[in-house]
Amino acid sequence: AGAEICVAATKSYIGQIAALYMLAAGKRESDVAAKKLAAVSSDMLPALSCDASARRIAGMCAQSRAVFFLGRGSDYYTAVEASLKLKEVSYIFSDAYPAGELKHGTLALADESTLAVFIICERTVAEKCVNALEQVLSRKGRAAVVTCFDDIASRLKSCAEVWLLPRSEPALTPLICAVALQKVAYFTATGLGIDPDKPRNLAKSVTVE
Repeated sequence: AGAEICVAATKSYIGQIAALYMLAAGKRESDVAAKKLAAVSSDMLPALSCDASARRIAGMCAQSRAVFFLGRGSDYYTAVEASLKLKEVSYIFSDAYPAGELKHGTLALADESTLAVFIICERTVAEKCVNALEQVLSRKGRAAVVTCFDDIASRLKSCAEVWLLPRSEPALTPLICAVALQKVAYFTATGLGIDPDKPRNLAKSVTVE
């Protein structure tokens, strides 16, 4: 991956996912895993080049008093990364929650001034995430959706801002999704006139104890 020069540590996060994927594959499957990683890099290109979708969601973030990222399963871990990047470079309050725990606190914060970003890239829990999104909308909250499923995107495009990402195998989808949401954080910061390369009050752990 090379040296990380971004204070918000974007590349190193992606590198960690790739490294964990290779470790999980083990020595016997390492060649296959390496080929899959090489292939998924081309699937990441639409997320890197689709400025329109990233800018629309970033615009919604910039107009919000708080942004909540929600997902189930591995999507929740991507939500944590997305929340961290947004608060680091845009200074907008954000947090990540498991979508299944929506009614245990997060839903009380949903209103016209907040944004809920749902990550829906796990098929087995997709419908439950859609239900959680409907709960937010019924409380007059605003919502955006990042998904790799065509049917989910079609169903939700009339009630939420939807970004349809390329599909990959489940273990590699977080790579694509994380890149997309890192780009949302970038455009949110630049849209607010903030330099994302120089976030205030932050320093790297490699330079400070």
